[in-house]
Amino acid sequence: MEKRLRQARGEEDIPWRPVLTALLLFFIGSIFWPLGIYTIFSDYDKGVALISIGVITFIPGSFATFYFVQAFRGAPGWKYKHMPGQHQE
Repeated sequence: MEKRLRQARGEEDIPWRPVLTALLLFFIGSIFWPLGIYTIFSDYDKGVALISIGVITFIPGSFATFYFVQAFRGAPGWKYKHMPGQHQE
């Protein structure tokens, strides 16, 4: 009953799985990218690998985190149901 009332008022449930995935990717990318930049001066191959992993995880993590923040703020045009990784039922 409460879920119906929330949907009627336009409130949405927070999709926790995509939010936690986005935060995890953002965190991993934020650690590996600078670590790779620091490591590249002593071991080039390891540094390039860390930078690659950092960039590959940081970009989608930052996009999805930004999307979540905008939806959480209630900014016009930003909805949880359009969040990356959120599948329609």
